[in-house]
Amino acid sequence: MTAITPEFTQAALRTLYRSEAAIAAIDDWYKAALRRLPFDHQCISVATRLGQTHIVQTGNLTGRPVILLHGLMNNALIWEPQLAALQDFCVYAVDIIGQPGRSYPYRPSLLTDDYAHWLIDVMDGLGLQQAALTGLSMGALLALRFAAYAPARVTRLALLSPAGLATLKVSMYQRIIAANMPWRDFYTSMRDLMTYIYMTPDVEINGDIAHIRHFLDLTARYQKPLLNPRAAFEGILTGLPIRAEMLQRCTMPALVMVGTDDVMFDAVRVVRNSAQHLPQFAGAHIMPDSGHAMIYQQSARVNAALVDFLHGQPN
Repeated sequence: MTAITPEFTQAALRTLYRSEAAIAAIDDWYKAALRRLPFDHQCISVATRLGQTHIVQTGNLTGRPVILLHGLMNNALIWEPQLAALQDFCVYAVDIIGQPGRSYPYRPSLLTDDYAHWLIDVMDGLGLQQAALTGLSMGALLALRFAAYAPARVTRLALLSPAGLATLKVSMYQRIIAANMPWRDFYTSMRDLMTYIYMTPDVEINGDIAHIRHFLDLTARYQKPLLNPRAAFEGILTGLPIRAEMLQRCTMPALVMVGTDDVMFDAVRVVRNSAQHLPQFAGAHIMPDSGHAMIYQQSARVNAALVDFLHGQPN
């Protein structure tokens, strides 16, 4: 397990969190979330050029390796509904660096290949020459960019509620801009925004709602606003589709899943762009009665489709 060292604390206070109490509160949630897991697992720390990276490993140690990449303002344990379903595989749920988990709190730039270099270090540290990648939202964007950067290292690509395949809805841009206005209370605005994204109105959550809401509240309450120009520009960038020529480098089988009620991306556009630009597009599932957090809202369907895809023949 990655220790909360004085260096970690100072870096986190510069980049992510408002106070040491905030760091402790997020880590307390993380410890409780680990205790919830009803199957064997272990915590691994891997050194990378951008800092220590924390990983929750579970499943069959001799099974096919699968790396899970979570979304923005989240951590590896958002995958709780999937971890149990993927026990036939050797699963590595990664805390993306610079997000509210246990990896080093340095935020790489999306304008460079920093995330790709970081993920190469993660795979090398785990002794993996190849792995299947499964990404959610921003994690899907990172998976796509890595697959284009190092296609030989990715056997299969599963993209859930993916950024990078369609333009962010105008209504979501408007909500994000409104939430970051200087006269708004950041905590309240961010809590409401995250609740809107992860808890789509009138869509049922298949999971412990109190547990999920508690984490959304903690991240909204304790994370610092991202007010610098680079962060604002990168926020716009993540809401745009990846260039077609980059997508065409993703030569491994690729599956897409998106909810009918996703408040961030239009499901039809995501599927259309995927089919048009991904060379080995393996199909799409448009999940009914499901929003951006379909891993909770349609966990049984998501898990079944994901397991079937990952059991396919390696590339």
